[in-house]
Amino acid sequence: MNQPVQKTPDLPERISESLRREITSRYKPGDRIQTIRSLCQHYDVSVNTMRAALSILAREGILEMWQGSGIYVREQTDQRPVGVLMELDFSIPDMSYFWRRVTQQVRQRLNEHGFPNRLYAGFAQPGENLDRPTCPEFLDDIANNRLSGVIVAISGVTPEWTDSLRQRNVPIVGHWGRLDYEYAVDLDYVEMIREATRRLIAAGRRKLALIAWASQVTGPDLRRRREMLAAFSGVLAQHRIDLNERWVRLDYHPHQTGGAWEEFREIWTGSDEKPDGLLVTDDFLFRGAARAIMELGIRVPDQLMVIAHANRGAIDEYPFPLWRMVVDPDAHGRAQADMMIALLRRQPVPQAEVILPVEFVGPGALTEGAETTANARETVTPE
Repeated sequence: MNQPVQKTPDLPERISESLRREITSRYKPGDRIQTIRSLCQHYDVSVNTMRAALSILAREGILEMWQGSGIYVREQTDQRPVGVLMELDFSIPDMSYFWRRVTQQVRQRLNEHGFPNRLYAGFAQPGENLDRPTCPEFLDDIANNRLSGVIVAISGVTPEWTDSLRQRNVPIVGHWGRLDYEYAVDLDYVEMIREATRRLIAAGRRKLALIAWASQVTGPDLRRRREMLAAFSGVLAQHRIDLNERWVRLDYHPHQTGGAWEEFREIWTGSDEKPDGLLVTDDFLFRGAARAIMELGIRVPDQLMVIAHANRGAIDEYPFPLWRMVVDPDAHGRAQADMMIALLRRQPVPQAEVILPVEFVGPGALTEGAETTANARETVTPE
C-alpha cells in the first residue's frame, strides 16, 4: 500500500516555527521583538520571506505588526471572532462601492492584527426598514455568545441584538454615531453640505438644488434629515438667498433602480425657473442625476454647476466638469477596525466617534492619482 506523501514545510513555515519557539522562551506579552531587517539578517532570508513568516504568527494571534512602530508579542485575548454585519443585500446590482470596500477593509485590518472575524451578509433591500437583522446566523451566534465584538457596516440599531451584547460588555462599533452606537465612525455630511453650498454661492450661483437621502420619518434618520436641511438652508439664509423647497429632494434611496434620475428631471422640467447649482450627497444618486443632465442637454457648468459625492478608488467618469466631495472608504474601514481592536485590548479609545474628513477635488481629477490644476484639491477637516 502506498504511504501518504509527507508535505515538506516551506521556508516561511520553518522560520515561523523557529520564531514561535524563540518568542515563547524569550519574550512576554507586549514586548517588542527584533526589526524585520534584523530578523532577515539572522535567518539569511529576503524581506518578503520574513514577512510571510511573520504573517503566519500574526494570523495565529502570536504577533501583531504596527506600521511605524514595530512587531509586538500579542496579549492573549478572546479568540472568538469579531462579527462584521452588512445588512444590505450584496447581490443588489447597484451596491455602493463604498460599503463593499469598507466591509473588506474592516476584515483585512482585523486579519492583519490576528483577530478572527466572520462576515454576516443580510438580505435587506433598498429603503427597507432595518428593524431586525435579516441574517439568522448572526442572531444565533449572538444568542449563543459566540462573538467577541460586532462591527456594523449597515444595520439598524435594535434592542433585539444590541441589548444582549451590551449586557455582556461585548463592544459594538457602528457606522453612524448619531444612530445611538456608543462607538462609531462617520462622515460629516452636515459640514459637507455647508461647504459645498458655500462653494456654489462663491461661484456666483444663486438658485441651488439639493439631492440627498434621509427617507425615514422617525428616529435617527429624521434627525439627520433635519440636520442636512438646516445646513443647506442656513448657508442660503446667511447669503440672503431664498430656499426653493421644490428643489430639495431627500426621499429617494440611492440603491433603488434609477437613482435620482426622476428627481432631477422633475426639478428641471417642473417650471420655467431652473436651478444654476446642484449639490448631490451620494455617488449613486448622482449617477441617476447625471444621466438626466445628459438626456436633457444641460450645459455644465454654463447652465448648471455641479458638486457631487464620490468615493476614492471608484471609477466614475462623466462627460462634463464637476467638483467632487471625495470620501475614503479605506480610511473608514480601518478606523472602525482600529477602534474595535483597542476595545478588545481594553485600551483607551481617544474618540468614541471618529469623524472623517472630506476632500474637495476640482474638475480634471477624475481618478486616483490623476493630475490636477493647482489648488484643485482641498481637504475639509471636521472641526
